[in-house]
Amino acid sequence: MQFIFPLTARPVAWLEGGKIDYKASDYDFLQDQHTVTHKKLKERLCGCTEWIDIAGVKATEKILDGLGNIEKHFLKVPGIKPVQAIALRLFDPYTRLWSLYWVDSVAGRLDPPLQDAFENDLGVFFGKDFFEDREILVQFQYDRTRPFEPVWRQAFSADEGITWEWNWFMFYKK
Repeated sequence: MQFIFPLTARPVAWLEGGKIDYKASDYDFLQDQHTVTHKKLKERLCGCTEWIDIAGVKATEKILDGLGNIEKHFLKVPGIKPVQAIALRLFDPYTRLWSLYWVDSVAGRLDPPLQDAFENDLGVFFGKDFFEDREILVQFQYDRTRPFEPVWRQAFSADEGITWEWNWFMFYKK
């Protein structure tokens, strides 16, 4: 798998009071079972350039009459026991925003949600979180330019969205 840097991170649009200005749309995430090749930076927000390759599989199913889905991941991370994770995605039909949640068997906690929507074949989602006791912004992008082999990617920003570090990619394949 190859990817070309620099990737473009969408700038954060800020509202009064430090809230993020989200876009709105609906979308149907890739369903069923797929293999997933993960590429993850060995260390984050420290200038690391070493990538770890992680093999995985995922199974996605719709819930709540199509207003959401659960994606179960199983990752074979080198040097540690297999990791289980769940992505929970919920669509609000009134705001037309998606909320994306992540929990894995390493941290055992539900991460704060990322929210936003899709424009054409690209979903861009933002949220606030903490990494190593620092407040950060997190950006997920879900690129479905190739609908049956989408690419998910994650970036962190420690400077309120001025710069972004891309640190995790998922390449889905049937």
